[in-house]
Amino acid sequence: MLPLEGLRILDFTQMMFGPFATQMLGDTGADVIKVERPGGEWERTLSYRGTFLDDVSPFFLAMNRNKRSICINLKDEEGRELARRLAAQCHVVVSNFRPGVMERLGLGYDQLKSVKPDIIVVEGTGWGSDGPYVSWPGQDLLVQSMGGVTWATGRDGDMPTPAGTSIADALGATHLVIAILTAYIHWQRTGEGQLVQVNLLDSLMAIQCQEAVAWMNLGGDLTRPRVTPGAPWIAAPFGIYQVRDGYIALAMNDFGVLARVLGAPQLEVYRDPTRAFADRESAARELSAILRGRSLDVLDALLEADVWCAKVQTLPEALSDPQVLHNEMVIDVVHPKYGALKLMGHPVHYRGTPADPYRRPIPSAGQDTREVLQGFGFGAEAIGSLLSRGVVVESRGA
Repeated sequence: MLPLEGLRILDFTQMMFGPFATQMLGDTGADVIKVERPGGEWERTLSYRGTFLDDVSPFFLAMNRNKRSICINLKDEEGRELARRLAAQCHVVVSNFRPGVMERLGLGYDQLKSVKPDIIVVEGTGWGSDGPYVSWPGQDLLVQSMGGVTWATGRDGDMPTPAGTSIADALGATHLVIAILTAYIHWQRTGEGQLVQVNLLDSLMAIQCQEAVAWMNLGGDLTRPRVTPGAPWIAAPFGIYQVRDGYIALAMNDFGVLARVLGAPQLEVYRDPTRAFADRESAARELSAILRGRSLDVLDALLEADVWCAKVQTLPEALSDPQVLHNEMVIDVVHPKYGALKLMGHPVHYRGTPADPYRRPIPSAGQDTREVLQGFGFGAEAIGSLLSRGVVVESRGA
């Protein structure tokens, strides 16, 4: 038995923010019912470099396993009423539309609470449920930019640089998981539902707690380094350095140890952290000049001396990295329609209650419409009527 078996989630989310969260819950046993518009969620049609895997986006495949799909026409009042009837038999309703959309659909917290007093409603938004940006589009790059992350990334003089992946969405998804589980545990203890709200901006601000607290209490100049990509608030040797056959990353390290391992006594002058920060450009230039003459093999000597360092890898290199493979973060599965697929594994490792990252293949849009309705008590005649009138749509594609 998986740990979240018995938890039923009605999932109105789309793109990464919500679906990545509900996939993690589905991996550990939750019954996730993905509500899609007729034709399917928009991300099904988002191409990768202009291409698709057969007829579906690989981005959609990445975060929609272990779910059942039902297509409901929410533009139709009967469809909205059907969604409320389904919500009345679920523990959690989760969405990540702009603020006010679920209320306009008659699926907001107060409206659902009237049909199920102990309902848990979890809302994900870009900026928050109210406030000065409430009407703005909330998307990962926009939030990274407003939240200070793109500005802090890269060298001084370069354009602000976004992270190479959707970190705001990923963090927001993580906080959605925490929100759902926290509210569910509270419900188990008290029988009380509640409204829980998560937004991308808060998630991104929260992970900058170290930098933000330091600056708010101590102030100082946050100019980015000019020599090596690192961080505005930390001294060399922290950063990325080029070697003959690639790049290496150095974290917080003692310049004295680096001087000894690299055979570079001139670095000893930067052992004092105050000096290292005050002269961080000079320190980085000297260290860069030394490392440009070395190869990636220098990592062996650095690691032997317990220097915090690593090779800078491309995504393809990371996906074949022995530690990534050992951690079972790349899994091979067979989809009934798309055949052999490689997917990412579940990122949490439970000794007593292991996750099942592929107990249910990624569904086609509306694949489970009939099954879901049957499970909610609808008879064959009622289901046939809903299908014939376009209130719901089914697909037998997979």
